[in-house]
Amino acid sequence: MASAKTPPTVAQTPKTAPSFAAIAARVAAASRQKPEPAVNSAQPALSEEQVHENPGAEHKDTDGMIHPQQVREMQESFAEMTRPIVLIGPMAAGKTYIGTHLARFYGYEFLDADQLIVERYGEVSEIFEIFGEAHFRELEVKVIEEVLTSPAYRNTVFSLGGGAPMTDAVAQLLRGQNVVYILVDAPTVEPRITGSKTRPLLQPNPVQRWSEIFEHRRERYESLATYTLDARGARPIGVMAAEIQSFVLASRKENLKHDRG
Repeated sequence: MASAKTPPTVAQTPKTAPSFAAIAARVAAASRQKPEPAVNSAQPALSEEQVHENPGAEHKDTDGMIHPQQVREMQESFAEMTRPIVLIGPMAAGKTYIGTHLARFYGYEFLDADQLIVERYGEVSEIFEIFGEAHFRELEVKVIEEVLTSPAYRNTVFSLGGGAPMTDAVAQLLRGQNVVYILVDAPTVEPRITGSKTRPLLQPNPVQRWSEIFEHRRERYESLATYTLDARGARPIGVMAAEIQSFVLASRKENLKHDRG
């Protein structure tokens, strides 16, 4: 039975993208150096890898030196996350799809709450069938609390199941977090749920049932969100990931300003 399984570790400690560590070390070293007069000769630009990590970067080195203003900007852009990026939204919103691409593009670790429950306790459908929804929600709270409160998961994109925010204990855990609400509508999700055999809650009329569930949960999603991503229609994944990353960087800068007084 699922309950008899020995709970494995929730997840491996998130690994930082290789370029992140290199840039962080470089920033730390540069911040201890004194600025030198500007040099008019041609200067090498940041590497392609660094530019990818920090889109739009056009800073240049001066014989290995980085201007103090560049140091400050890089510190703000690459400062270690103090909390995960949490994705919420209705079923079939694309949270896993968007989350995995966001993690790959910007060097985060990706975790899915339902998958972590499967790794620890067994298939979600079996837990529902054998122990009931109330027991599943208890396990869900336990997993979410571990990820949101452990420093090991700070540089993480964390996707929650559609019903998770409806549990008051989860809603409380989400207060003060970087919560991104993935906003979609029925026409967007219809091709994803029509004919699906893996979503029993949506039977027998998937679109109508999805709309009913969404309307019931919409207010909670909106109240918890610190950023809302419009994922309606066929939007490019790169554009959506960049919008979330821009929100994250802006949030980091605000936190740095607050910390500096």
